[in-house]
Amino acid sequence: NSRLRIDRAFLTIGQLNKCPVYFSIGQMNASFGGYGSYMVTTPGTRSLGKMTDRMAILGYTDSGLSAQVYGFAGETKYAAGAEALRHGGVNVEYKYGHDDVTLSVNAGVMGNLAESNKMQDKIFGVSTAAETITSRVLGYNGRAKLSLYDFDLSAEYVGASKSFETTDLAFNGHGAKPQALQFESAYIFKIKDKVNTVFAAFGMTSQALALALPKQSFSAGYSIAPLKNTLASIEYRHDVNYGWNDTATSTDR
Repeated sequence: NSRLRIDRAFLTIGQLNKCPVYFSIGQMNASFGGYGSYMVTTPGTRSLGKMTDRMAILGYTDSGLSAQVYGFAGETKYAAGAEALRHGGVNVEYKYGHDDVTLSVNAGVMGNLAESNKMQDKIFGVSTAAETITSRVLGYNGRAKLSLYDFDLSAEYVGASKSFETTDLAFNGHGAKPQALQFESAYIFKIKDKVNTVFAAFGMTSQALALALPKQSFSAGYSIAPLKNTLASIEYRHDVNYGWNDTATSTDR
């Protein structure tokens, strides 16, 4: 809700080769979810959970372990009362690497899933009225990625901790509890020193009809790096929508 349109602009203070703690402030993505993907199109997990806002982040990173705590004012207002700092979150990640094997695992909690970009674009930010909600719902995220020689395998989950009140967001007449799950696999190889990647993905969502997300998604594709800093990709994607009898309502519709 600003007249100044900026994607990301922030300042980071820190010197990680001497101290593992750093501080960032500005407009940036919250430390909630990884969303790294080989896909050309957007995975459902990123659509549901990615959040960009003006915030402050206090972070720590050392020896494969990293953690972030962040806070932001946000757009939605909890009906129970006014709050100076209405939203925040925490994220923890651990990376382990040895020779050709790398494993990363992270988990995070966001104070209010209604603040995600998709929730704001499709639901809570559509109305011109003040974004007053009657239910505050935490967002949960978990992600694991394994790189084994030339193969990458990853799985990520983003979901609401509980159902929204029906006055805020409903699915089939009950409070909606939107969730998304994404699996991806990729094989990376070289032909004449050019990096090639073949990938496949499967995604599914639950009670996310109001966000215009498919119930299931199947993807496969190929990418090549023909030149330095250049990537060309092609993807086939097949989406399965929610049923004709499924309904979704929100505070604005």
